[in-house]
Amino acid sequence: MTVSECYARVKGDYLEALGRFKSDSMIAKFIMLYTQDTSLDDLKTAFYAQDYEKAFAAAHTLKGVLRNMAFNDYAMTVSEITEYLRDGKNIPAAIEIFPMVVSKAQDTLDVVDAFVKEREG
Repeated sequence: MTVSECYARVKGDYLEALGRFKSDSMIAKFIMLYTQDTSLDDLKTAFYAQDYEKAFAAAHTLKGVLRNMAFNDYAMTVSEITEYLRDGKNIPAAIEIFPMVVSKAQDTLDVVDAFVKEREG
């Protein structure tokens, strides 16, 4: 799978990533590093513990990672939960959208894992 195909599958913005990282090889390097990011695990742990302050911090970090990667579809969903969690503004809405965050995370990780496996051969 090419870098642009990976971005198409995750509903990201390949051209935005290319503008930021300047080459497919650099984008590929950051896609591979993405698999090591713990923000999603931190979000899940805090959310299940009903520690919404920590969940906000983790969601905010994850949003930044996703925006930097230009994984925009997933980033929009994480941005939404981040705003619901900000200052405990709308916990019921955060609870409602949380399964979508987890689902989009899994979809994204499935594509990224396939990309990495192809690269590692």
